[in-house]
Amino acid sequence: MYETHPMQQFAAVPRPDGHTSKPLENLHTYVGIVRRGWRLIIIGVLVAMTAAVIFLARSKTVYRASARLLVIQQGGRPIQVAGNNDPLQNLQGSNDSLTTHLMIIRSQVVAEQAVALSGLNTVSVPSVIGNLTAKLPNDSARVIEIGYKAKSRDEAARVMDGVIRSYNRFLNENYQKSTNEVISLIVRARDGLNLELRSLEKQYLEYRQKNPAYSTDERGHTFIARRLDQWDQAKNQLLARSLQLKSQLELGRKLAGDGADPSTIINAIGQLSGLGGITQTAPPVPEAAPAGEPSFEGLRDDLADTEDQRKTAEQLLSHLQRELANSASTQEVSDREIAEVFDADPAVADARARLRETRAKLRTTERLSRSSRDPSVVHLRKRIEYLEEELQRLWEDQKSIIAKRLSRDSNLEVTATVRQAEADLVILKAKEATLRDRLHEFASEQLPWLRQEHEQLARLRGAGYPQVRLLEQQIAHLENSGAQPPRHRPGGRKVEALLDSIARGLESIEVIRADLQKKFDEDMNASKKAEIGQLEEVNLRNNLDRQRTLFYSMVDQLKQAQLGSDFGSVSAQTINPPAVAAERPNPASILALALAGGCGLGTLAAFVANMLDARVHTVAELRGLVDLPVIGLIPQLSSDQIQATGVAGLLSHEKPRSALAESYKSIRTNLESLRRSRQAQVLLVSSAHPGDGKSTTASNLAITLAQAGRRVLLVDADLRTPSLHSMYNLPRDRGLTDALERGVTIAELVQPTAVNHLDLLTAGPEVTTPAELLASHRLGKVLDEIRHGYDTIIIDSSPLLAVTDPSIIAAVADGILLVVCIASTWRHDIERTTELLETLGAPVLGIVINSVSCDQLCHNHIARKNRAYQAGQVTTVVTCGRAITAQRNGECAPMV
Repeated sequence: MYETHPMQQFAAVPRPDGHTSKPLENLHTYVGIVRRGWRLIIIGVLVAMTAAVIFLARSKTVYRASARLLVIQQGGRPIQVAGNNDPLQNLQGSNDSLTTHLMIIRSQVVAEQAVALSGLNTVSVPSVIGNLTAKLPNDSARVIEIGYKAKSRDEAARVMDGVIRSYNRFLNENYQKSTNEVISLIVRARDGLNLELRSLEKQYLEYRQKNPAYSTDERGHTFIARRLDQWDQAKNQLLARSLQLKSQLELGRKLAGDGADPSTIINAIGQLSGLGGITQTAPPVPEAAPAGEPSFEGLRDDLADTEDQRKTAEQLLSHLQRELANSASTQEVSDREIAEVFDADPAVADARARLRETRAKLRTTERLSRSSRDPSVVHLRKRIEYLEEELQRLWEDQKSIIAKRLSRDSNLEVTATVRQAEADLVILKAKEATLRDRLHEFASEQLPWLRQEHEQLARLRGAGYPQVRLLEQQIAHLENSGAQPPRHRPGGRKVEALLDSIARGLESIEVIRADLQKKFDEDMNASKKAEIGQLEEVNLRNNLDRQRTLFYSMVDQLKQAQLGSDFGSVSAQTINPPAVAAERPNPASILALALAGGCGLGTLAAFVANMLDARVHTVAELRGLVDLPVIGLIPQLSSDQIQATGVAGLLSHEKPRSALAESYKSIRTNLESLRRSRQAQVLLVSSAHPGDGKSTTASNLAITLAQAGRRVLLVDADLRTPSLHSMYNLPRDRGLTDALERGVTIAELVQPTAVNHLDLLTAGPEVTTPAELLASHRLGKVLDEIRHGYDTIIIDSSPLLAVTDPSIIAAVADGILLVVCIASTWRHDIERTTELLETLGAPVLGIVINSVSCDQLCHNHIARKNRAYQAGQVTTVVTCGRAITAQRNGECAPMV
């Protein structure tokens, strides 16, 4: 037997999908709330309509006068003397001034004058301001629309005329005052400051022309200071260059004295220079060489380099030949490389794919199978073992072959490298021979020409001339070399020329440094003398800045005065004369608004009432309160259907094809599905309160199980108010109490019923202590005796919250079926029942919801499926018409 949690869910009726059915479920819930609160909605509509009728009856005609004024601003804009960034230059054309005029029209000053001009003593200034409106009909037009509401046509017209006249008078009195005197004073002050400013500018310009060295740049540096900075920077650069050349010269001489290789000396000097080479300090090309021809030194250095490259190539070739000779026929190849080639084989890839597919099937079969010895599981495991053996066999067969192939490929690469090295060596030897021939030819051609040039230059310049000595050195090199490059120190001449060039460059830099230091000292003395003159220039510049600031301040004051005078040319012209029109509320719109408001108010009241109602109305609410699966929904019956049904407990027997009987058959199907995963032979049917339909549910469930061919025993364990004996019209003179009190055997107490395969064990004679009788040890023995004779035992007990009898029976039952009646069960009763079942640790199989409306059944897709199956029936017990709630004395009909 599988062990399950006591409150384990059994999803007989699956919950709707959260993504697709949740909005429909919420809509169904809202519609149900509105249907239950239809009375409140009607009351809200009546209240709103009554208020609307009263409002229409009391409302009076209102007269509204309206007019439009064109605001004209004549005169020029302020003088733009502050440049293009003047924030006031775009004032004209904006709506800032119009907004000010709107506030002026609704001001108290204009309203007081309007009342006085209208001649109406009964109108107060606050009422005029309250009923007066002013707005801009178009943001781009300089038009103001004025409106006024009054109780009479005459008042509206006279007040509107007074407002327009008052507004025009305000403009005449306030915006047309002359400000010429103020502007003229500011203009005279501006002109005086302008003359003084021009005089200072002229003085400063003349001083700068006489003393150009005192001019400063944007950072405040004078010309002399800038020159001193330039001299100082040049000195620092030459000092750094001098230090660098000294270091190079000392390093080259030290390495040459130590007998270092010329290429090493040249590279060391190049690295010390920080340039990565020696191109900037290379010795000059001998002038004796003809243009476009290589020099003797260059050919000799190229020959030395080629000889070094040839020796290196010979060593590389020797190394590669030894490596090829020492390598075995099969080199060692890593397992990773072999595995990569092996996995790339199509046969191996196909075998691995089949292995993965078989393993996935094995996992799926193990989840669905009840035992590890299932034939399907065993077959798949053997299949996996066979595939793994096949992969291992392929690996053992292919591993050595793949290793040999990889090793052979590697040897081919080494052989190709050796052949390339041999070809390179042949090329270098040919190049070396060519350079030797060219060097010999060069020496033979250059010696006569150099000697002739030496004799001519010696006669003209003397033996001590530097170029003569250079030619003597070149002739000596050619004669001593014998047209053979020196093998021990290639490039030696190049190193000597490089060191000589560095020494000459160092001498030149020292001469330039001395000249720069002399100029720096001269400018420094001049800078000290110019400090006094520079103070005078600073004083003139400060005076000029102060005068310019005063001038601009006066210009700003002039602009403000001109802006004030600009309003002096503002006037208002009436383009739409005042017109008065009567206004009354629209009855249709008022009533429509009242209807909508009443519906909204009533709906809100319905939702509030639903929140305050503690009863459970829908299946969705019950699912939210109880974390238990719903294994059945029993439809609600109308009053006529209750009378046509007869005995509700025998409905599945008397009308087996009715919709109500189909509901009980669905419960039987769900229970049968449950029995496949766990033992559920003894079922206890109970509810929270009497009248929820537990006895009717137990009887109809027993009948449907018996109709399925099972031997079923229906036990009436409600010893306080038994009802099954009267439902089946059987005597209760013998029953369960006889078996518990006197030990009578079950075979003597069981009574057959009119339903095949269904027997009934009545409650028996009435006892005074039913709870103590059920708590005796005899109850377990009675059930053990019954288990041997029947496939299923259905026990009908007392309500859970009324007495303790169901709690005692739950200890020996295999599962509990909880019956809940919609619309008569309170939320706290459901919570108490759930807590009680959790405390008892009883294995609750699920809940059966009784008295479910047809709308809820259709929402749960139950009635729709039943209608498709019962399309050919002539008479049905339950229809999908409007269900009438049938309740009698607080009990949920039709169940007993």
